[in-house]
Amino acid sequence: MKKLAVAFAATVLLLSGCSVSHERPSPNPDKTQQIATPNTDQFIEQQRERIDEIDQEVAGLLKRRQEISQSVQRARTNDGGSRVDPKREEHIREVYRKQLGDAAGDKIAQSMLEAFRGQAPATPAPAN
Repeated sequence: MKKLAVAFAATVLLLSGCSVSHERPSPNPDKTQQIATPNTDQFIEQQRERIDEIDQEVAGLLKRRQEISQSVQRARTNDGGSRVDPKREEHIREVYRKQLGDAAGDKIAQSMLEAFRGQAPATPAPAN
């Protein structure tokens, strides 16, 4: 029960923007020495596992997004249009900026748009 309380307290501190640290005085009074406790190590491992799970989900969603984006590019170019729609891309950047903040949102959206903007796959030949 005590471990659960400590883990909960560490989670609350981290989510509130505080950091969990155990400092030991250093022989040099100008520096403190950070030491990790088993509870901290366990907490970090659990959080990294959660991050790994989220990364798997995000990668899967990005793959789906890429496939849909390529189908839109293909439809647009087959109809004589451009693969890129600047108004649509600006809308996408705005969505990411609102969710993640201006700098991070713009950078992530732009990276994704550029990565998926590559040449759309060839349209399959119609079956006879």
